[in-house]
Parts: sequence; structure tokens; C-alpha cells
Amino acid sequence: MTLNRKLLSMIAVLWIGLVLIGGFGAWQMRSTMLDDRRDQLKSLVQQADTLVKHYHRLAQQGVLSDSDARKQALAALAGLRYGKDGYFAVIDSHLVIVMNPFLQQMTGKDVSRMMDGAGQPLFPKLVAAGNQPGGGFADYVGRKPDSDLRAVKTNYVVCFPPWDWYIATGMYMDDIDKAFHANLLLWLAVTGLLAGGSTLVMSVVVSSVLRALGGEMEVAVAAAQRMSQGDLVAQVPVRNVVQPSLMLALATMRDGIVETVSRVQAGAENINVGAHEIASGNADLSSRTEKQAAALVETASSMEEITANVKRNAASAGQAAHLASEAADAARRGSKAVEGVVHTMGEITSSSREITNIIGVIDAIAFQTNILALNAAVEAARAGENGRGFAVVAAEVRSLAQRSAAAAHDIKDLIGASTQTVEAGAERVSNAGVTMGDIVRSVTRVHAILDEISHASQEQSAGIEQVNRAIGEMDQVTQQNAALVEEAAAAAHSLRDQAASLREAIARFVLPAQG
Repeated sequence: MTLNRKLLSMIAVLWIGLVLIGGFGAWQMRSTMLDDRRDQLKSLVQQADTLVKHYHRLAQQGVLSDSDARKQALAALAGLRYGKDGYFAVIDSHLVIVMNPFLQQMTGKDVSRMMDGAGQPLFPKLVAAGNQPGGGFADYVGRKPDSDLRAVKTNYVVCFPPWDWYIATGMYMDDIDKAFHANLLLWLAVTGLLAGGSTLVMSVVVSSVLRALGGEMEVAVAAAQRMSQGDLVAQVPVRNVVQPSLMLALATMRDGIVETVSRVQAGAENINVGAHEIASGNADLSSRTEKQAAALVETASSMEEITANVKRNAASAGQAAHLASEAADAARRGSKAVEGVVHTMGEITSSSREITNIIGVIDAIAFQTNILALNAAVEAARAGENGRGFAVVAAEVRSLAQRSAAAAHDIKDLIGASTQTVEAGAERVSNAGVTMGDIVRSVTRVHAILDEISHASQEQSAGIEQVNRAIGEMDQVTQQNAALVEEAAAAAHSLRDQAASLREAIARFVLPAQG
């Protein structure tokens, strides 16, 4: 059933319930009136029975004779009245009328065959009711006094065994039926008013509910179930797109969910693609970073070797500078010696008599010069390219020393030509002095250059050490970067897994385009 039919059914049930309540109330009132009427009859008959028992006690006590007691009891019962036409009657078990104040001519007559208005035996009912313990009720159809109308009359009968009397009295119940019908009409009228008002109120409520729903509840439930199952394809029917209602809210919610899920799906796809790209890029970056770290390790090892070589070169340059300093000192000493030779040659020129001594001096000078030349040649060989000029000078000096020695031997042999030879020797010694000055200056420059090389090597060694430390720090940073890249790769894989979970979570939604 649709909600509209259910609400109409509620109105119908309300009508039926109110009618049943009205009928039950009227019937309950009729039952109450009947019970009151029966209780009244029972009370009256019990009073009459008490009166008869009083006269029976008087007869037993001897105050009255039995016949007098019966007569007085019957007279007292005949005089009892209640209501408009209420009276008491007495019959015996043989269905003979003992007393009836309104039908005195029937006293002593057998009424066993008398019928009521419905054709049923009348007095046997009364006797049967009286034989019940404590008395009983009996109904029959009788004609009302001063009227031809017939109605049901309810009687209460009690038996008095000592005298074989059945004391009875009754009341017509048609007034109760009239009151019942009147109350029933009243109840129905009230019920009609209540039901009409309730129907009007419920109609307004139903109309308001239907307007609030905007359609059938079953349609809304079906749409909500489809949306709860992820089916967003079907449209939600809306009767009025202006007035707020449940169906309009469902349609708006469905459109919003469609838009949200579409965005989430697009975002999940983008996240998935981005996660794949990030994971791939991080993997490549991790590989390249590891290679870079390995290269930095090799570079650091090479820089350590270069640092060691530079330190060794600096030490060698220092030793070369020290040797060049010693060579400069030796050259200065040679220059001084050459100056002495020049002075000596001058003396030889002025005095040939001392030539022998001078020749000895020359021999000594030649010998020393030869040694110095040898030392200079050795130092020039150690100096390499920078010592080529020095080597030439050293060779020249050695040659001069050898010629001086040869000249000294020749002077010994050719004492006669000493003057010319001395002059030639003096000239050569003068040239040798100039050459020795040049050698001193060259050795001094070589010493300065070697000092500069030594300082430069030391500075280069310090710089290479700084570079080595920087490469070591770069290696550590690269290792840390590699670790961070691996963590980023793991995070990218986790992001990709989360994106896959998100795609699985929203995969249950079916969008209109997919439908």
C-alpha cells in the first residue's frame, strides 16, 4: 500500500473505531441500566420475602394462626407498590395463582397453560426461576397496562418453601431499549462530530505530510535504498521543484552525491597517476642518488690520493728549495772565490814570480770549481725543466774548471809564456766572475721560485683538504638524500595503495554516465 492509501486507511480505521466506541458505549449504558433494573427487582423481591418471613415467624410463635398469617402476608404484599405500575404476585408450585392485586378474579385458578404474548408458557418460567438458589430472573412478552403494545417484561422470582409460595414482581424493559436507541443516536452523533473533526484534521495533516514528502513514500524509500547501494543512475521524481520536500531533498542530495563522487573519482584517478609518477620518479632518483653517492665515494678516495700526492710534492718542493738555498750559498761562495782568483791573477800579472803559487791556487780553484759544477749539475738535474739553464751554466763552469786545470799544467810546462797565459787566464777569470754572478742570480731566482712552489703546494694541499672535507660532507648529504628518497618512494607507494583503496571504496557508486 502507498502512503496515501495508508493514511486514508487510518482515517477509515478512525471512523470505524469511533463508531465502535459509540456503539459500545451505548450498549454498555444499556447493560448498566438492565443491571440496575435487575438489582432493583431483586431488592424488591427480597424485601417482600422478608415481609413474608416475618408473618411466618409470627405464625410459628403462635401470635397468629397460619391461615391468618398467610392472609395478612398476602394483604401486605398486595398493598406494596413501586414506580408507576409495579406490584407483587404470588403463585404456588402447582401453577395456581395465590394472589394478584390486578387480576383478583384469577385467584385460585390454574394458569399452567397460560401463554405469553410470544406464545410461550408463562408461569412455568416463573416457577423454574424461583427454584434457583436465592431466586432467579425470567423474561416473557406481556401486554402493557392501558395499552395494546407488547413488550418484554423481566421478572424476579423467589420461593418461600414453608408456604409453597413463589413471590414475583417484574418490570417492562422497553424504556431501556428506547433509552439505548436514544443514547446510541447521541453517541453516533458525537462520534460523527469527532470523526468529522478528526477527519478534517487528519486530512490537513495528510496533505501537509504529502506536501512535505513531495511524492509517494515508497518511491522515496526505493530511491534512498538505491543510493545507499551506490546506484546514482536513476533520477528522483519531484513533483514540485520550488516547494521544499523530502523528494526534492533526496533529488538534491543525489545530485550532490553524484557531483562529489565524480570529483572524488577524478581526484582518485589523478592521485593514482601522480602516485605512479612519483613512485617511478623516486625510484629513478633513488637509483641516481645511489650512483652519485658511489661516485662521490670514489671521488673522495681520489681526492685523498691527490691530497697525499700534493703533500708529497709540497715536501719535495720544500726540500728542493732547501737545496736551492744551499746551491745559492755555494754559488755566492764561488763568486767570492772567483773574485779572489781575479785579484790573484792581477797579482800574477804584476808579479810573475809568484806564478807557481798562483798555479797551485788555480789548481785548487779549478778543483773546487769542478766540484761546484758537479753539484750544480746534480741540482740542475733535480730541478728538471727549471734547471736546464742552470745545468748549462754548471757544464760551462765545469768546462772552465777543466780548462783552468789544463792551463795550470800548461803553465807549469810553459813557464815562458806565463805572461800571455796569465793575461788570458785573467780575462777568462773575469768572464768566469761575470758568469758566477749570473749563476748566483739564477740560483737565487730558482730558490725564490722553489719557495713559491713550496708555499703554493702547501696552500694547494690545504685547499685540497678542504675540498676533500667538502666532498665527505657531500657524501654524507648524498647518503641522507638517498635515505630520504627511499622514504619518499615508500610514501609514494603507500599513497598509491591509498589511492587504490579510495578507488575501490568509490567503485560501488554507479554514476549516470556509467549507467
